[in-house]
Amino acid sequence: MRLFKDPVHGYISVRKDWCTDFIDTPVFQRLRYIEQTSMRPLYPAAHHDRFVHSLGVFHLGQRIYANILKNTRDGELSNLLKQDRFQNTFLIACLMHDCGHAPFSHTLEEFFNHAEAETPKRAYDLLQKEFPNSDFQTGDGFDPAPHEAFSAVILNRFYGGKLAKYKCDADLAARMITGCTYPDERELENCIANRLIGLLNGKAIDVDKLDYILRDTWASGVQNTAIDIDRLAASVVFQRDAEEKVKQCFHKSALSVIQNVVDGRNYLYQWIYNHHSVLYYSQLLNQSMRKLAKLTSQENDEDHFWKTVFSVDSFEKISRITDNHSVYLPSDGDMLYLLKFFKKEIPEVEELLSRRPKRVPLWKTYAEFRMLFRGAAVANTAQGKNIAKRLPRFLAEKLRCQEEDILLISALTKQYVIEESHVYILIDNQVKPFTELMGERPTAKAGFFFYIFVPPEYRDKKADIIDRIRSLTR
Repeated sequence: MRLFKDPVHGYISVRKDWCTDFIDTPVFQRLRYIEQTSMRPLYPAAHHDRFVHSLGVFHLGQRIYANILKNTRDGELSNLLKQDRFQNTFLIACLMHDCGHAPFSHTLEEFFNHAEAETPKRAYDLLQKEFPNSDFQTGDGFDPAPHEAFSAVILNRFYGGKLAKYKCDADLAARMITGCTYPDERELENCIANRLIGLLNGKAIDVDKLDYILRDTWASGVQNTAIDIDRLAASVVFQRDAEEKVKQCFHKSALSVIQNVVDGRNYLYQWIYNHHSVLYYSQLLNQSMRKLAKLTSQENDEDHFWKTVFSVDSFEKISRITDNHSVYLPSDGDMLYLLKFFKKEIPEVEELLSRRPKRVPLWKTYAEFRMLFRGAAVANTAQGKNIAKRLPRFLAEKLRCQEEDILLISALTKQYVIEESHVYILIDNQVKPFTELMGERPTAKAGFFFYIFVPPEYRDKKADIIDRIRSLTR
């Protein structure tokens, strides 16, 4: 075993041969140079990367899987779970689940959709192209994120031989990374596979969510909720319910921990991920990258930059962006270098580098937005999105300024709600939905909102600007 010292989990142990075959490879080492989050404008010390997150997810997956084997008393389930097809596939998928992340992680994720050559417009199409004998379409609203599909492809193309070496199922690994369950659970093996898929990328509590909740709260210093990961990990078991369906359950002793996981994730989304400073600098980076793409476009190929940077080719060979610039295993540093090189042509770069915002927000929280526009159409998700599209030009005309002086950033609040169909509790040897035991907690529904940033000289006109926004709904 090789040990990695981690500030969140302590020592993380990984098999030496897995270190050689997976971790000590250029594709995985690249994750050292991919920022985990965009929180640093708000919390300067929150510097952590996809490399340590991937190790953390693997560690949690390893711990929980060991406890599942320990706690599961059903001999048939236990024997299946001990198979390499399930155990090794799950653990390696945990380790490699983020290997295809773009530079700056989620901030630039949308640009996967521009790269027609290797990343078609829909992540689903990419998966079908890579796994032509598999059907990734399910009836469960399967909608993989671009980075998930890309990670599944990278794992299959670059590590297919290693997966075979450890008797892993490449199709199942892709499903674990993307969250695509098997539609037919009449076979016991499909039931087990689906529970393991949900344990890595599910709609409730999975090891990916657990690590980033723990790691992001640690990195930011915002210890709002204590999560007893030891108790949670020790409580996981696979159990058949009254209808003989296999469920992934938590012991009743973990009830309070589950609630803390829910509250912790909701806090991160409400107060950190959707913080106006975080979104502002993410938007600046996004705009800068769009301009960089235009500057490096080629004749008859406007998407040349995206096809070069966000493609499988860039992982295995040096890919030329311009006559003077190439990229290999693209990382945050590569993009920063290019932005600084073209700084004169991209005004936003100076603002990014100096961290001197040229615009200020008219409101700073979702709560303030709701108060200002309570009952107005602009606060309605469907109508609000249509109004938001018109706002920059509308306000620029009314305030007699340039449209580019007005920055509108859309956001969507996310409430992490425990769904009855996805979290089960084992109590008195009976499988019960979490909500049956704890009841439904009243929570605000996810809702659309946006920030408006204006030059500082317009800050004193906040009341007038608010009235003008309301006028669009009359």
